[in-house]
Amino acid sequence: MSLEVLTLALLVGAVSLLVLTDAWRVALPALVATSAVVAVLVGGATHPAIGMVQVVTGAFSVAVLAATLQVLGGTPGAFVQYAFGLPYRVATGLFALAVAYSLAVTYPVADTGPALNFALYWLAAVGLMTLVLARRVLAVSYAIFLLEEAASILLAVFSEGPGLARLLLAGFGQLAIAVAVAYLLYIEHAGEPVS
Repeated sequence: MSLEVLTLALLVGAVSLLVLTDAWRVALPALVATSAVVAVLVGGATHPAIGMVQVVTGAFSVAVLAATLQVLGGTPGAFVQYAFGLPYRVATGLFALAVAYSLAVTYPVADTGPALNFALYWLAAVGLMTLVLARRVLAVSYAIFLLEEAASILLAVFSEGPGLARLLLAGFGQLAIAVAVAYLLYIEHAGEPVS
């Protein structure tokens, strides 16, 4: 098995775990793993410093979410809720996998390898699927972070030169999204009835 196939398997596994679990203590490490795998793919295709920026911003964003969820407390599955149950999410995830593979083969992004093409379409497909299925703020934030990872792949691939400054600005945007999600989680938790 090649390193590229192993990297893509890790990406599919991390993103799948992110969407299929209801426990944020499992999902947040999966989100960090997703950022790390995308960073390896982007860093290998462009420049290692660009991949490092993605790892650092992803880790800081998840740290903001983890600190917020620790402070809010509650049961592990209290913050994540989807419109449909696990079997439906598995079926739509398999459909997203088929769509991502098909689009990566049929419409490859210029000047990128097949692994980065698949990663781009996979993150976008699962991000959109999660956005449609999510019913709580934390699940919506997972979708936003997946779509942001897909956008950062496009930003890294289509920027002329190393594009480090643009990716740093996108990283600050990701941190701002994490802070906004933390605030929305606090508002959502404060509005829930005490049981």
